[in-house]
Amino acid sequence: MNYFKTVHNKLDRNGESIDIVLLDREKNESEGANKMIDSPSPIFDTVKPGKILAIDELDAKLLV
Repeated sequence: MNYFKTVHNKLDRNGESIDIVLLDREKNESEGANKMIDSPSPIFDTVKPGKILAIDELDAKLLV
């Protein structure tokens, strides 16, 4: 069972952040975003040493 929440900014009509909202990750995030959250190691291994990581179509269920 997944108990993780994701944090999102709540914006006013002008696009200014006025609050934060915690959302149930499983119900509110795309499958691609959840896959990325579940498998962060390749992302950090690339970004931490200053390399470039290109990700295309996050909503297309990432294969890691």
